Amino acid sequence: MSVLHQRDWFEFILDLGLLERHLVTSDPSPEPSGCSLIVQFLYHANMTEQVYKTDLPDPQAEIKSKRIKILRVLAIKTASILDWNLLKFEKEIPIAVMSDLLHIFLRLTMNDNNEPKYHSQLELDKLENQTLFALQLLHRWCIRSVIFSKFPKKPPTKPVSVNMPGSLNSLQHMKDANENILKVITQNVNESVDFLEKMFNSYSGSVYKPLSDCFVNLNSETGYYDLKWENSSKIESDEIKAYISYDLGMHFFQIDNYEKSFLYFCYIKEFFSNSKNILHSLSELTLYANELESYMLACKSMLNLKLDEKDSSVTTNDNYTKQIINRIIKIDNCLQSNPVEIYTLLKEDCKICQLSLNYRANLETFVKFQNFDPKIIDLVSCSNLIRTVLNECSFYLNYKLDTLESISEVVGDLIDDLSQQSRKNLLLFIDVNFRKFNRKNQVALKNIMVKYKINNLSDIEIKMDIDEQKFVESTPSSPPLSSINVNTFKENSLLAYAKLSIQTSDPMILKNCINKYNLNSKTGLRFFWPKWQSFANELNNVVSNSNYMTNSYKLNNVNDADYFYICYAKIQQLIGLNKFSSALKLYKSYENSYNQSQKVAKFIRNQYLYLLIRNFIYNFDYSNVRDDQLTYMCRLEIKKKSTIPINQDEIIKYCRSFFDNCKHDSDISTELMENVFAFLLTIGEFNVLLAQESNFQNIQKKNIMNLNSPVFSLFKLTRQISRICLDMNKLDKNALRKIARELWDNLIESFTDTNRSEQTQSQGAQARDLQLTYQSREAIRKMFLLIKNRHVRTLIISVLTTIFNVADTQANLEINNELRYLWPSSLANVTSLNLNSLTDLLNSLLIDSLNYLNPFESNWLKTYSDILNTKNLINDSIRGYLQVLCCETKYFFKQAQRKGSGFKKTEEEFDDKIIRSLIKSCLSLNKHTQAALLCQCLSNNNNYGSAFKYLQDGAWCTLTSDEMDMMYPCIWDMALLEYLTNLNYQRGFINKKNVCIQLIGKENINPANPNEIIKKTTEAKKSLLFLKLLNYYFNN
Repeated sequence: MSVLHQRDWFEFILDLGLLERHLVTSDPSPEPSGCSLIVQFLYHANMTEQVYKTDLPDPQAEIKSKRIKILRVLAIKTASILDWNLLKFEKEIPIAVMSDLLHIFLRLTMNDNNEPKYHSQLELDKLENQTLFALQLLHRWCIRSVIFSKFPKKPPTKPVSVNMPGSLNSLQHMKDANENILKVITQNVNESVDFLEKMFNSYSGSVYKPLSDCFVNLNSETGYYDLKWENSSKIESDEIKAYISYDLGMHFFQIDNYEKSFLYFCYIKEFFSNSKNILHSLSELTLYANELESYMLACKSMLNLKLDEKDSSVTTNDNYTKQIINRIIKIDNCLQSNPVEIYTLLKEDCKICQLSLNYRANLETFVKFQNFDPKIIDLVSCSNLIRTVLNECSFYLNYKLDTLESISEVVGDLIDDLSQQSRKNLLLFIDVNFRKFNRKNQVALKNIMVKYKINNLSDIEIKMDIDEQKFVESTPSSPPLSSINVNTFKENSLLAYAKLSIQTSDPMILKNCINKYNLNSKTGLRFFWPKWQSFANELNNVVSNSNYMTNSYKLNNVNDADYFYICYAKIQQLIGLNKFSSALKLYKSYENSYNQSQKVAKFIRNQYLYLLIRNFIYNFDYSNVRDDQLTYMCRLEIKKKSTIPINQDEIIKYCRSFFDNCKHDSDISTELMENVFAFLLTIGEFNVLLAQESNFQNIQKKNIMNLNSPVFSLFKLTRQISRICLDMNKLDKNALRKIARELWDNLIESFTDTNRSEQTQSQGAQARDLQLTYQSREAIRKMFLLIKNRHVRTLIISVLTTIFNVADTQANLEINNELRYLWPSSLANVTSLNLNSLTDLLNSLLIDSLNYLNPFESNWLKTYSDILNTKNLINDSIRGYLQVLCCETKYFFKQAQRKGSGFKKTEEEFDDKIIRSLIKSCLSLNKHTQAALLCQCLSNNNNYGSAFKYLQDGAWCTLTSDEMDMMYPCIWDMALLEYLTNLNYQRGFINKKNVCIQLIGKENINPANPNEIIKKTTEAKKSLLFLKLLNYYFNN
């Protein structure tokens, strides 16, 4: 018996003609297959490249470089022989290898130019035909990979076979690489969608599919090959749009955008109807046609469109989709012939949750519109309500529960077949909304809850119609029902008093409600609403942990206890709504009611101080901040927006008293301490903070408080910031650096991950230390964000920026830093620094500063733009640089004098730094023309070499996308215009050359003009350039 010889991959390098003879044969399944050869070629090319790029000397480096080129070209040629069939590739080639293949192919069609970051910004008409084919193929594959990755997959049942040496199995290799590539393309799938939609809507030309004849004269010894793109096969615009529309249709179908999905599927269906004679040669489109009708049917059902008779016979290879479609078909058939069975189908779907909520909502609307039997409408509504509860655990829905007659019937039919978690969600929904159902359903639902042993059955019949959201929205400083007198109720209704107590935040009305309610109730009013009970438990835990009491509050009577707990609950909710004035009113009466217990009174005073500070910071008026550079001790004012008069000196007095009481307090609230420190730093009371050093030293020595508490780290940072701010203009730079070094070291210590040996520390101790570290960092973050002093905020941003700039090894520029001279230039241990946490804090501070403190602060803008640049967020960084120019310059030239500015920078240094950053960013985005024009704005006039190079790159590169023609009127340098005229003439762009000649002929840019005219022309052109850049980057 003869044994077929299986070819090895290297044989195709030794005999370059073997590839076509091997694949173009009568054998339908050659060994190895074409897809297997692609995997092997790229695998060995990458392995060779890894060895080739090592630092060790390699005498065969040149040979390996040539081998890499040939292997990659062979992989692309193999794909062209297989007719670039994505369906075949997706089944047999791993994602990582496929990504490598398509990106190599794209770079090859671009003549090895740098691949742009955002393909959707390219001008399609300027791209070569083969480049367009490569781009659409890449993005179609990206979308399809994301779609297929979300389909349910059947786990493998057969054991994995072991491959022979030299053979690769795509199912066994590169699992991690496949997952990483899939994660990246999933994150960037919107970019692929944007490109394909742009190509579908705006490109009407043909594309050319490279064939194997395009890759000729391959030589494995020299690594040489020729690219004959003219041998490509032409694909008409309608055909390529058919491929694109199918993939876009699948994408929008998966994200539930059925309108767009249906439009794209309609296009490809129309293409099939007009191109039946060519479908036999389009194998890929033929397979698309087999699935198209299934998607069309699903879209029609989701959109409530009329179904054709032939739709009921549609089949699909995807079992999950098939089940959904079959269920939709059954429902549509029932609508026409037997509407009673609709409930049965919807009830089954509640158990397996296949139909989307959108479809079920549309079905309910259709049933109501068609005037079906009220019983059927009610059953559909009830089943949809239960399905929503099971899917989202939503307890407040847009259903009038008292009008649903069949809710108990639907619950009874479903509850036995539900999973434990779904049953729990359903019972919880019934429990919360019990009083909203009518009496008939209440009886039936109570029996169901008895069956499943709900704990609070004793209270179930007195549940009230309370909606927490209504309470939250009806607690303003002047409550809508505050004018109602409790005595106006004719009957002594407990419910009426309870409702009024929820709606009011007036102390007198609340006390009256409590007194009236408790006269006729066995339990206090605080037990009426479970939310109040949860706040009461929270309060008990806080106070008992603080050693304020031994057993419970010693209150005079039930009414006092109710008022105490309910006031606390209301105050916490008002704080959550930022209604501090109303909360302070309650606290006034809250504080004066309990002078018999010193411990409770102390807790109340601390809470009152917290409210005063929050009210001050919340009503802070940033427009009144004085920008005085000569001193950092600026006393800030606030706008009197609050109904409670805010006395700054009174708050300082409370802070001093609070610090005095801390000497004997073993458990100080970290949140309160954050606010106190932030308030004193905001108003510039640095001496008050420094005076507390002895207090904290005594606390530390006597072990009154846990030494690992975040309070100590907060005080250290606050003390060091205060010292720097006080001595900023008193000491020389060397003395100031010594003080600043302490702040530097403490911040690095706070953001350093400690690695202790497992032998000396148990697992529990490690977890505890880790938790303390996170608590400390979170406390620092909250305090820094609460500080509203511009100079203190600048100091904090400066030190964090320096640490980030020094620690981030990938940073490619020196980040702008207003106080850089204060900080060291190196770090001792960069590896243990948690750079992610520090970067998050820095970003939060910069965003908060620009959004709420001063959006025109140029130093913050420059720092933030530089950080965005280091993270390769180029478009965002350019916007930031342009904002800086808006704030500090006029048309890139005149620096605006800032009020009280003490930082001396020459006009040339400042302009050059920003403009060079802009030039670098523009080049990263292939905006060569913009970069060349910005060279005119540099202070050094000898920039023609760089400008000419950028213009030449922009003219000859097919990837440039910066509205090149629109930028010509912004040129005021005659040399650049003359160079552009010659460059366009060489390229054959006659119209562009004529535009340049017309600009040269204008009198205003004649070098012989007087200096005054030249200056005005230059300023006008710079103004135009500035406006065009603003329009380009802020409107695109």
